[in-house]
Amino acid sequence: MERAGEGVIVAHGGSAIGYSLYIKDDSVVFATRQGNDTISRVAAPVSKGDSLSIRAGLSKDGVLSLAVNEGETVNAKSPGLLKNHPQEDLSIGHDDRNPVDPESPTKPFKGLLMSLKIAVE
Repeated sequence: MERAGEGVIVAHGGSAIGYSLYIKDDSVVFATRQGNDTISRVAAPVSKGDSLSIRAGLSKDGVLSLAVNEGETVNAKSPGLLKNHPQEDLSIGHDDRNPVDPESPTKPFKGLLMSLKIAVE
């Protein structure tokens, strides 16, 4: 059974390449996919409270980073930047068609998204 607030916040891409940010099992997870079997993840616990501020990133040198409510940044290694532009649509509040991360929730996000900013630097 999914908890309130669980689900995919944003996903872009699918089973070949892309990224996904979701909440599952009391954690925020940022995942990238580069090929059918190359999925990198970083997770941070969801802090208590009614709202979350989440900052996730992927650096040129292949470091996934994730911070929740301006807490300590958690890092994980990945193969690097996405080699191609994701071919599946940008999805907000769910992950359309083929999921970027097969471990992500399958039902739509059950929270309220107040603001979302995606930047490519």
